[in-house]
Amino acid sequence: GNIVDRNGVVLAGNRMGFNVVLDKNFLPDDYLAIVLQIKKIMAEKEEKITDSLPITYGGANFLFEEGREDDVAKLKTKLGLQSYATIDDVMAALISRYQLEQYTGYDLRTLAGVCYDMQLREFSNYTTFTLATDVSMDTVTKIKENSMFLPGVTISEETVRTYPQGDLAAQVIGVTGLMDSDEWAVYKEKGGYSLSDYVGKFG
Repeated sequence: GNIVDRNGVVLAGNRMGFNVVLDKNFLPDDYLAIVLQIKKIMAEKEEKITDSLPITYGGANFLFEEGREDDVAKLKTKLGLQSYATIDDVMAALISRYQLEQYTGYDLRTLAGVCYDMQLREFSNYTTFTLATDVSMDTVTKIKENSMFLPGVTISEETVRTYPQGDLAAQVIGVTGLMDSDEWAVYKEKGGYSLSDYVGKFG
């Protein structure tokens, strides 16, 4: 629902948006090629596939994102690495685990992030994966026009949280985001949730 101030001014509201969703039941074995096709389509509208991998690529080197020490530690644990593992160790583990040897640069960063999130969200024949959220109508149209070349890719219409007043009272209102596997361990006990649901992150 909406969150309003005492004068009825909306601080947090909703609107409809479009998500790009992958269904494993219909994806081909080389589905990473499809991910790159979608990345190319989205780039035309300056949109990006988002993920939770705490690594950036600056055109020359991979780096851990600043201020995300907890996420980096979690990543190393998920990969079975020691806390002192370097960025090179982490990238080597990602490449090996997800069989990304043929990719380099920005494509490698994109696919490593997607594969990592697929693992976190337990992507399977029973659980779809949201590849991108709140994409433009132009992107939706382009994906639908190319649907015969993008098996396993669907568009879902979802409610998107909006904050008309920017970050006003953000510490109280909080934000929502896609559930991760750690949160799923808590929410599944409550019933009525799936790994593709949005939940409150803080506030």
